[in-house]
Amino acid sequence: MQTKSIQTVTFANMISNPVFADKLSEVGRIPCGIIIPNDAAFNLVTLTVQVSVDGINYYNLYDDIGEQKIISIGSSRAIFFDLSIYAGFAYLQFVASSNLNGKSISIIFREV
Repeated sequence: MQTKSIQTVTFANMISNPVFADKLSEVGRIPCGIIIPNDAAFNLVTLTVQVSVDGINYYNLYDDIGEQKIISIGSSRAIFFDLSIYAGFAYLQFVASSNLNGKSISIIFREV
């Protein structure tokens, strides 16, 4: 049976905009979903997914046909991820389309 863990990340403004979430290490685990709390601030917001192999240089994530990985979120939602998309990266962060400064979401990981 695979172990799961949950990590909470908080958004903060960086140079006034955009709003970045805490950086997450994926070492030994793969993100499999997020939980959005019951808070209207999350409605009509998108999250751009950024990944890194070294924890320093982050890049917007695209799929093999050139579509950028952007997640539409809203209040009181659980959103699942395709595990294969994130398996090759060591670090992950999200960039919010609107001001979520001080707001938090939970990331669900599957241990590998």
